[in-house]
Amino acid sequence: MAAVATGLAWLLVVVAALPVLTTWFALRVRWVLKARHALAARDLDVDLLALRALVRGAPGRVRRAAGPGSDAAGAWRRGDPAVLLRLADVELRRMGLRGATSVTTSAPLATRPDEPRDG
Repeated sequence: MAAVATGLAWLLVVVAALPVLTTWFALRVRWVLKARHALAARDLDVDLLALRALVRGAPGRVRRAAGPGSDAAGAWRRGDPAVLLRLADVELRRMGLRGATSVTTSAPLATRPDEPRDG
């Protein structure tokens, strides 16, 4: 009788934990996919991450990334490399990824679609 009670207790624990673990796992997989796409975007073009920071980032962080007396959207339009890197870091931090040292200048900096690329 004790074995049946113990088995039922374990079954109850497993059944109660299953929805929680399933939800956590689904959210974790979703975050991993978003992080993978963000890191791929970082390696290809920091301009996209900078734009995402302008759209989704906290206004205070975006303003600080632009620098004192600077316009973040204007700097993005001009393609200011320093501001693009800082805005990309804002977006990466928003996603929970490494910030200040995560964006490197090894990849070519963003170019506007209407600008010719060197190469």
